[in-house]
Order: sequence, then structure tokens, then C-alpha cells
Amino acid sequence: MYARLVTGLTIADTQCGFKLFTHEAAKRIVTLQRVNDFGFDMEQLFLAWKMNLSVAEVPVRWNHDAQTKVNWLMD
Repeated sequence: MYARLVTGLTIADTQCGFKLFTHEAAKRIVTLQRVNDFGFDMEQLFLAWKMNLSVAEVPVRWNHDAQTKVNWLMD
């Protein structure tokens, strides 16, 4: 919610680990990207939006892995 408020993005899940870009879009986004840690994916979406690239939120089948997690204090 806060991410959408700050960035103006309308994507519901900005930090889902699955992103798909065309080669050209990826080159444009990555060259401008500055965040390397937690939140880099939100920056990618924000940059795509600022460049007027088409962005679509499409559901994918995702399997939960209980052994992967974000440690909020350390990350």
C-alpha cells in the first residue's frame, strides 16, 4: 500500500519475484536502476511506468517455499 502511495503505481503486488521484460525494455530499465537490494523490483516497475512502457499484472501459478523468507531486521 505504501509503495503505491509513494510511487503512484497501480500494481497490487510490486514485489512479487516474477517479472518479464522485453530485451529492449530490460536494457533501458537496468541502465537507470539504482536500488540493488530489497525494493529493486519496485524501482523497475516505477522506471517502466516513467518511460511509458506497457505494464500488466498477470497472475501466475506460484509455489510457496517455506524455507525462503525476508528477514525484515537484516534486509
